Amino acid sequence: MATARREKIALCIFALLILGSLGGLLWYLVAGHSWNVAATNIDDTFGSMAGYNVVLYEGSEELDEKRHQKASLKTPEKESGAVKDEKPSATSAAKASALPLTIESVEESYEEKGASAFALDIKDPLLYQEGTILRRGDKRFGVISVETVADRPDLREAVKEFEAAAVDMVIAIAPKKGLVKGVEGVDVAICTEELDLLAMGKTIGATLYVAPPEHGSVGAILVSPSNVVSAKVITEL
Repeated sequence: MATARREKIALCIFALLILGSLGGLLWYLVAGHSWNVAATNIDDTFGSMAGYNVVLYEGSEELDEKRHQKASLKTPEKESGAVKDEKPSATSAAKASALPLTIESVEESYEEKGASAFALDIKDPLLYQEGTILRRGDKRFGVISVETVADRPDLREAVKEFEAAAVDMVIAIAPKKGLVKGVEGVDVAICTEELDLLAMGKTIGATLYVAPPEHGSVGAILVSPSNVVSAKVITEL
């Protein structure tokens, strides 16, 4: 009886050790990724981006309109007598007087920081319908667009071809994340019509899903020298 009891205690201790190790591994993965993203932000702020690759895409005016329509349905209108007399802030006035942000100026800014930057034309996804491999710096990017569920087999086939060509990153452009979700091998999905997806992105499985930012700003996917992928929105330089 004493031997059986000791064996049960040993098994319980072993199970606790396994659970503790798994918890520690999970914490390491989450915390490690957060620290790496923070390091990317620091490098970007101080202009030290040698070895980085940056993928840029413009904000969407059409998506802005849909977002505003959705927000207006959730927010009740104010009574006409409660209109607040708002004066433009100093920040708003400064932005209004500044030159408009362009994707070319953002690309030039990252090149000056030492990064290899390039822009994708997400307004015309048909440019990437057949699949395109872009070489920038020492990296190769496979870009493919999908429009409907019927294109999913083409997406899977394109991913296989990209892998055979030894690309470093696969980027899919699609209206909704459901068209890409479940397809293995896609690193980043730019979802051009996804209202509930933040421009800063959300990782589902092994894929980072991002939406275009507001019109007049520029979205950026940052790939660090250690292949840590993050997204941000540039509103001014």
